[in-house]
Amino acid sequence: MASQSNTKSVHDFTVKDARGNNVNLADYKGKVLLIVNVASQCGLTNSNYTELNQLYEKYKGKGLEILAFPCNQFGAQEPGTNEEIVEFACTRFKAEFPIFDKVDVNGDNAAPLYKFLKSSKGGLFGDSIKWNFSKFLVDKDGNVVDRYAPTTSPLSIETVANTMTTKVPKSVYDFVVKAWRFWHFHVTNLVSKNQKAMIKLWILSALASNLNSPSFISRGKWGIFGDDIQWNFSKFVVDKNGQVVGRYYPTTSPLSLERDIHSFWEFPEGKKIISS
Repeated sequence: MASQSNTKSVHDFTVKDARGNNVNLADYKGKVLLIVNVASQCGLTNSNYTELNQLYEKYKGKGLEILAFPCNQFGAQEPGTNEEIVEFACTRFKAEFPIFDKVDVNGDNAAPLYKFLKSSKGGLFGDSIKWNFSKFLVDKDGNVVDRYAPTTSPLSIETVANTMTTKVPKSVYDFVVKAWRFWHFHVTNLVSKNQKAMIKLWILSALASNLNSPSFISRGKWGIFGDDIQWNFSKFVVDKNGQVVGRYYPTTSPLSLERDIHSFWEFPEGKKIISS
């Protein structure tokens, strides 16, 4: 178990599950975590367990994990054993997210994890946990990024959770598009592993019903008047690594791009091209 003085993230902690087994939170690296102190006999129990289940069902496949820590410090509303608590959550609410060993969240005997959570994100009236179902949001690197009051609906966190669990594309090769006759194919299929040393020119054209639809490439290279595609036949040049390196007006002649495109033959790693 990590000591408070040398901890840098949630991933530095080891906790116990409801059966008393050690769980290294480093196992959750790459996951977004919602950590909640739960209780079975609280006025907030029904709404929170119901919405936590809905949130988990929707986003667990995208990398969200909900970690529930029973706590009996608030009105003695979690008096049962670990076994009874798990049976209650799984039978009444069909909870699928992990439920851990009962802990204290305040005071001298507070779990080290909770001491870290509170020191990372203080509450409105001090660091102490105020009641059952306080919530901490942790990013994929184990950093505590937000804290929510017991009365905050889990579903109200959905937008933030969705943003944090959504994969951020790093190149055009992270996308799937539709080819003619609506065949799906990965853009990576355009790159042959046996032809890495070769430089090929691929021209991908899209019939646009929405001029502002290709958001990744438009963010990759701004136009003079912002991101938006201004008209038909806007053009982007992408290097062999999938990075957007050039953007051209609808009125720019394709043949006028020849010199820039040739630079990729001259400089195999590609070079930055100024938007025109």
